[in-house]
Formats: sequence, structure tokens, C-alpha cells
Amino acid sequence: MKIKNTFISLLLMLGLFYIPSSCNKEPCEEVTCQNGGACNDGSCACPVGFTGSECQDETRATYFGLYSGLFIENGVIDSTEFNLTTYPGNILRITWEDDDFIELTTNTSFNIPDQSFGSDVIGGMVNPFHISGSGFIRTETNGRIYFEAEGEIFENGSKNSDFVLKMWKN
Repeated sequence: MKIKNTFISLLLMLGLFYIPSSCNKEPCEEVTCQNGGACNDGSCACPVGFTGSECQDETRATYFGLYSGLFIENGVIDSTEFNLTTYPGNILRITWEDDDFIELTTNTSFNIPDQSFGSDVIGGMVNPFHISGSGFIRTETNGRIYFEAEGEIFENGSKNSDFVLKMWKN
């Protein structure tokens, strides 16, 4: 009987030492984060431009498509439509209106860097227009993607007007 009790006690002691060591598993041991993501307590923290459980998806691809909405310049409201597409060679940029682009600063906000968005030739002279601003993109509760930007339009280096752009993905 004494041998049996000693054997049971020995098994219980070994079990106490074994169980805690199996519970202290490293949470990031089996997690592989892609595209520069970093594992934090078992989940991937993705860099700007990527999303998904393993940072495997381009954030900007979610936003590609045709948008329609309102362009408001100095209080004048016009309906407008444009297409967001890929910008070659830069994961953080999204092309809009031909060669113009926005640049993601987070996965849901962006800047519109100062850039020429068109020009008029008047009397043989080029009259460039520049645009700059910022905005955000979000998915609404109904699943539609909403895009809003605001900024300034310059003509020949002088501020011409303020604008607000409110768009929904079709």
C-alpha cells in the first residue's frame, strides 16, 4: 500500500510540473505575419497599407472602384464621379482622376499631397492648378465605402478656393 501511495504521489508531483510548462506557450510561436507585420500577443499588427489576420491583403485594394457623390467648391455643389485605381510602384498611393493620387497615412486616412491636377493654356502661357488636402475612407454600417476629402485649390501659387469631396462607392 505504501508503494502504491508513493507512486500516486510521484505521478501527481510530475503532473504539477508538467501542466504549467505546457500552458506557458508563446502566443506568437505559430503566427506568421506578412508584409512587415509584427506579432503582438498572438495577433498581427499590420503596417500601413496592409490588413488581414496575417497582413496578407493590400488595404488600398478594398477601396478601388467607381465612386459618385458631391464636389463642393466655395459653397457651390456639383455632383461628380471618379474611379479609384492602383498607383504603380507605391503600396500607399491610390490613383484618382487620371494621374492624381492620394497617399494613405493610416489604413483609413490619407493626404492629398500638393500636386498639379490640370492646366489651362491662356495666351500661350501654362496656368497650372494645384490641389492639396486630407481625408478619410471608412466602411459604413450598411457596408458601403465612404470617402471624404477637404483641401485647397491653388492657381499660380495663390489660393483659389476651398473644396470638400463626399463620395460613396457604387
